[in-house]
Amino acid sequence: MSGGTAFDAEFRLVLACSKLSPDGALVRNLASQVQNWTKVLKYAEWHKLTPLVCHTLIADSGYSFASVTSEHLMRKVQDSAQQNLFLTAELLRIMRAFLAENIQAIPYKGPVLAASAYGNLAIRDFCDLDILLSKKDVPRARSLMIDLGYRGEYSLTPAQESRYLRAACEYNFLNQSNHTQVEIHWQVVPPELGFTFDFGGLWSRTKFLSIGGSRLKVLSPEDLLLVLSVHGFKHLWAQLKWVCDIAIILSSSDGLDWTYILDEADRVRATRIVLVTLSLAGQLFGSSLPDPIQIRLSHDSDARAVVEEIIDSYNCPGSMSRTKARLLMLKAFSGFRNRATYMRRVLLDPAMEEAVLAPERPMSAMRARRVLHVARQAFSDYCRSRRN
Repeated sequence: MSGGTAFDAEFRLVLACSKLSPDGALVRNLASQVQNWTKVLKYAEWHKLTPLVCHTLIADSGYSFASVTSEHLMRKVQDSAQQNLFLTAELLRIMRAFLAENIQAIPYKGPVLAASAYGNLAIRDFCDLDILLSKKDVPRARSLMIDLGYRGEYSLTPAQESRYLRAACEYNFLNQSNHTQVEIHWQVVPPELGFTFDFGGLWSRTKFLSIGGSRLKVLSPEDLLLVLSVHGFKHLWAQLKWVCDIAIILSSSDGLDWTYILDEADRVRATRIVLVTLSLAGQLFGSSLPDPIQIRLSHDSDARAVVEEIIDSYNCPGSMSRTKARLLMLKAFSGFRNRATYMRRVLLDPAMEEAVLAPERPMSAMRARRVLHVARQAFSDYCRSRRN
């Protein structure tokens, strides 16, 4: 744990409960110190760990709760289980339709992560479905989603769709009849972050997962670790769920190929981000890190500095300004070239909606507007920090 960060008992209890094999004695000890159970549940809800925390408190700790608290925990677990089972059934329906159309698709996060890493569909929080496929199959997948009762976020002309595929990484769909949200990805994160995964390579290394009576192709544990590390970075690991996922993968996967993980991280230029993610898992959830990772961390002061700042940020969730977040993301990139590319895109690339949906505007005007927008944000954040 970060030497400069002292978490309260409520937060430490959430951390202790968010493991596949929690230390029952530690959970009971921390639970006995809790003065505000509403705070525990708020921490768990903010970090999207409610099902796992409640499951541990009910099933694993042996701690006796007041009847009101116990009933509340049970209701949370039951509601989450019902929602997750419904979303799992919907994922299988979509994947059967993709298979019938010979669309190669890899579901990740959500139900498949809960089943493969957590070993229990009920204890990982998820509210939508994520499916990764090749960019060339996106138009067919989009048409198929409409046939399945979904509506896309945008109605695009062919020209707009071509620009959208270059400027974004996903299509968002909503089924209004059952309120299910689905994200169809052709990349894991937006182009501005500069991390490109090769779908063909990911597909060639997929493993089979049996879930709900079906067999799905899912990411290998090594690729899943890389993909989730980059996804967590996209959100600056603001929610513990994204770190907990990595810790669970480390504890549930035997014999990870660390040579491949580091080589692939180098290839996609995400080595420092992987190091930060693994260090967070080690410091917050007690994950054991292999020697190659510890050696790299010992030689990467920027990675260690990012870890310190992220851990410190958990004391004030949601308080990090956009400017500070950008500066921290900048530090998490490896090398001058990657940082320069990120800054150029932040400063000059117009918002995706503006670039795609309003192409009649001159690019120079959109870039000037973007520079002014970023400058105003920075000035506003500076004034706020001075007041505080």
